[in-house]
Order: sequence, then C-alpha cells, then structure tokens
Amino acid sequence: MKNLFFSFLKEFLFALGVCWLLLKLTDFFFHDRFIWLNSITMFWRVLLVSAIYSIIINWPWKKIRYRIGGIDTFISIQYGDILKINNNLVISTNNFFTTDPSLISSKSLLGQFISKYYAGDSSIITHKVQDALHSLPPGQTINVNIRNNISYPIGSVISFVGVENKHIFLMATTNIHYDKGNAIIHSEPSFLLKALDNLWKKVETTIDDQVLTMPPVGSGISHSFKRTSDAIFFIAQSFANRAKEKRPCSELKIYVRKNDLNFYEYQELRDGIRFLVK
Repeated sequence: MKNLFFSFLKEFLFALGVCWLLLKLTDFFFHDRFIWLNSITMFWRVLLVSAIYSIIINWPWKKIRYRIGGIDTFISIQYGDILKINNNLVISTNNFFTTDPSLISSKSLLGQFISKYYAGDSSIITHKVQDALHSLPPGQTINVNIRNNISYPIGSVISFVGVENKHIFLMATTNIHYDKGNAIIHSEPSFLLKALDNLWKKVETTIDDQVLTMPPVGSGISHSFKRTSDAIFFIAQSFANRAKEKRPCSELKIYVRKNDLNFYEYQELRDGIRFLVK
C-alpha cells in the first residue's frame, strides 16, 4: 500500500508540474487573451486532471505488459477467461495425459476445455493426444484400471492442433502413482520447471512468431504454489530466461481470474515483472 501511495504521489506531482508549466507559459505569452487561466476554477481543474492521470497510470488492475530485455518478445498478465481467447493454449495435466472426463476435475482447465470445445466427448481429444504421445519416448505401463495406463516422465510436453488450427500444448506437471489401487497425487515447483523448459523448446518449433496463452499453472488443483502471484512470477521468470537465450514466440500471455489475485498481489506482481524483464 505504501508503494502504491508513493507511486500515485509521484505521478500526480509530475502531471501537476507539466500542467502548471503549460498554464504559466500560456499565461506569459497570451495574458490578455486568457485571463481566466489564473482563476481558482482552473486551479481545481488542474488538480483533478493530475489526479485522474495518476490513477490511470497506477490503476492496479490494468494489463501488465513488458518487452523482455530489448528483445522483440513480450510477456503480459491480464484478467479474463482464457477459454474465451481463441489462441495457442497451454494446459497442464498428469503423467498419464489423462483425457477421460470421469477422471478429470470439471474445475480444471482441461476439464473445462473438453466440455466447451468437445461438448464433453473426449474421444476426439483422446485420439489427438494418443497420436501426439508417439513423439515421446515409450512410457511405463502401469497395471491400473484406467484407459490411459502408460506413465510418461514428469515434464513431458506434447502438442496437437485444436479448434481453428490453434495449437494445444499439454505438459505433465502432476505425478500420479497408485498404491494398492489408490491414486496418490503429487506436484511441486521442480515438476513445473522441467515442464516449462520443455514447453519453450516445443513452442519455438511449433508456433514460431505467434502468441502463446496459458493460465497460472501450479496455483490450481496441484497447489505447487500457495499464491497465484508466485506461480505467475515463476512462469514469467522461466520464460524471460529462455527468451534472453532464444526467442520461443512473440508473446506469452498469462490469463488470471480476478478473484485469484488481490489488489496488493497484483501490484507486487507488476513491480516484480518490471524488474525481471530488464
């Protein structure tokens, strides 16, 4: 809150100074024509304009977008429903690349994706995923009663063409292993780091100069991070590091739901991303 106050005050004084300078210059050269410039009404208008300018500049919910280290690559964070944005999309999944709706949470992005674009019928996406899995080294067959019973290494990434020729990237960030028939789910930041490293490599050979969208992976059901802002910063840091070596795509857009970030976290995130991309 303290940082926000000083940021607001800084921009307010800057705008006030610029407005005041322009008024004084105008008054100096055209004093007889613009006598009203020295009125109390004009003074209050200048204060109001300066305040509005500062609020716009410091508005905490506006889109965060920065160029990375002088490279022609951007990273942005904004509020919105990622499934309403028809773009190349990243979705996290488990080591089995499960596509069976009965085994996927309806609240997860993959569950919502199947429901929205395939009307809950997973047969099409299952076929696409199975074809894409051929690009990975052979996985380990697990003796469990599920449709996809082949486990792949954590961090594995596949892609397939979805709706309107947009690429869908699935990355294994959650590990499921079975103990006496019971599924035990585990995820941690190191899993996401492996997946992101493989994701950037896959992206740069798949979508070239296009935009990539993804949610704050690690902040949802997997609970790899306690705060959504931590997950976003983790992803942003990985992307920025990769982009400074080799550009994966033209822009990474991370979409977040407004109720997942509070006022202060968003402000903190904006300051952190600004420092990160230098």
